[in-house]
Amino acid sequence: MTPQLLTPELLKRFDQTLHSAGAPIIRAWRPGLDDGQIDALTRPHSFELPDEARVWWRWHDGGGREEITPNRVATTLQRTLEVFGAVRGAMLDAQGVDMRLMPVSEQPWIFFDCSGARDAPVPIYVGGHGESDRYALPSIGELVAIWIDLIEIGAYAIDDSGAWKDTNWDLLPARVQQLGVY
Repeated sequence: MTPQLLTPELLKRFDQTLHSAGAPIIRAWRPGLDDGQIDALTRPHSFELPDEARVWWRWHDGGGREEITPNRVATTLQRTLEVFGAVRGAMLDAQGVDMRLMPVSEQPWIFFDCSGARDAPVPIYVGGHGESDRYALPSIGELVAIWIDLIEIGAYAIDDSGAWKDTNWDLLPARVQQLGVY
């Protein structure tokens, strides 16, 4: 089965879902980057960002301190690459992997595996302190589709003060819990 790729249309749906939920990040999004800005940021790390990851950072380049989902802040590409540069050697030594970027904060860590071909889907891996990363999803588009679903079913919701409530674990599908992409 072909994975759902991240597209501007899917991100528009995500924006609409976040807006309908009343997520504060809607007012905090930073403008997206163009390909020249993306290339300037990745060049010092000696790789090119795959197309699907480019779609992510073309959409928005982080959202300040506002959460994209409960307890997860979308980071700028610059910050993502700073973290990548700081842990790259350790990731290579510990797991033999390279070019995994953490586009959002908090554990379980979510990684975009940017080691594939430029036009290939970007697989999603998850991990935490003291454990090896494990494969979760075939593309960023699949991750975003899950986040949309979690908002739509009420597993993610905004409280009366305008902040994300803690995840409603009773509504969180077992498959998503097992994948660790919540």
